[in-house]
Amino acid sequence: MLTRLRIESMVKIADRTQFLWDRKVALALDCFICRRAHRSHFLEADESAGRCASGQRAGEETPEGVFSFSDTSLTHPTSARIAGFNSSAYRATGHRQAQLLRCDVDHWWAPFDDLVTGRPGRRLSAHPWVRLSFNTGCRDCFDKGDRDALSKPGRQGFQTNQVYPVVCSCPGCGRALATVESAPAVTLVSAPG
Repeated sequence: MLTRLRIESMVKIADRTQFLWDRKVALALDCFICRRAHRSHFLEADESAGRCASGQRAGEETPEGVFSFSDTSLTHPTSARIAGFNSSAYRATGHRQAQLLRCDVDHWWAPFDDLVTGRPGRRLSAHPWVRLSFNTGCRDCFDKGDRDALSKPGRQGFQTNQVYPVVCSCPGCGRALATVESAPAVTLVSAPG
């Protein structure tokens, strides 16, 4: 069954800040391929499929019924992909700009019981988790002569299970460049009857 999830987030941007969403997403999904619940899936926009981290550690015995994709890799191809990655800017209150992100993820899902815990898998993980990233650059530092302040922006990340607000500052001058006030939302948009 094809299922669509939507991830939405907003970041407030300080004036004179360069901002760009990273097109990579980490998302917890219940994976019917390895038959494990709440596995981290690593997805990138414009890629046809992502990777699922099986949660297996090196040297651990593979549970019966789990297909081994590689002797060296603890991940496997997954049935999830980013179907839409849309961002937009708007003027928020207090003359600050905000960046909105809407990311749609399609993934194939089939009923299964987790091979380790025995819990039934779900279309949307019991505890939705997502990690998003963005790049920032400081125009103030660039104007003061730091030519790398915009050409090599700093990568910042945030995820659902951390304390908010998250403030991302310029490593050069310490000025707050971006503020994430709340966790990204993960919702089930569509699922067949």
